[in-house]
Amino acid sequence: MKIKIAAVVIGISLAFVACTPALTPEEATYLDRINKAPLTFTLPKDEADKAWGRIQAWVALYSPAKIRVASDFIIQTESLRVDLKYAYIVTRAPKGEVMDFTIKCDINSFVYGPADKQYRNARILAHYAMTAELMPKFISQ
Repeated sequence: MKIKIAAVVIGISLAFVACTPALTPEEATYLDRINKAPLTFTLPKDEADKAWGRIQAWVALYSPAKIRVASDFIIQTESLRVDLKYAYIVTRAPKGEVMDFTIKCDINSFVYGPADKQYRNARILAHYAMTAELMPKFISQ
């Protein structure tokens, strides 16, 4: 009996792995860069406005919460509610010849489970702000 149960468990596990699409080398490299993207970073002032525009567009397009505040120094979505999975606060502050950026993403983990994906979304946003590189299929909404 134990052998039959073990065989079924192994069979289901192998079927699940076989159904999981493999990443292309480009996708694997992209996710590696995403995992290393800092949530606080600094950009030269001449790149900061372009990055700020990318951030505002990304939040407007991919956040389930509507933008509540958008200025030259903060982009903030509505606060979390039961029907909202993610909420964002992004700030930038001048510091001499550079701008400091901070990205925060909160998740309604009570309703939607573990918060691990919030960090990936925040890191995707940070990476996009810094590089303009984006693979939307990895954004959790």
